[in-house]
Amino acid sequence: DFSREELPTYLVESSGLSWAESGGRWSESRFVVLKFSHTFPKTFALELNGFPYSNSAGRDIEVRIGDRTKVFSFVTDEHQMEKVVVRFNGVLPTNEVRFRIPSTVKIPSDSRSLGIFFSEPGDSLAS
Repeated sequence: DFSREELPTYLVESSGLSWAESGGRWSESRFVVLKFSHTFPKTFALELNGFPYSNSAGRDIEVRIGDRTKVFSFVTDEHQMEKVVVRFNGVLPTNEVRFRIPSTVKIPSDSRSLGIFFSEPGDSLAS
């Protein structure tokens, strides 16, 4: 649950995410990196829950795990949660997930540059 101040126990490190808010965390840079306490299997489905902010709506978000890069997008209206499932096959062993966020927006009343809101990280791995 990204809405808690501490990271979930299965995440050992993260970068590019802001502080916890009710429901999750915003990306605050063009890249978000999550390092898990476990290695991903060769074949799995990564479930992502979130929504875009402003210019990120409907634009390609790259997710890289091991030697595989996939593209997905969140297309719903701002502040409306969406679930996306990204399937990976034949992944080299790694514990790292990298996201490239298509756009960030600086809001005058906020110190962050917002791009994508990540909710429950959905690391449910379906083989």
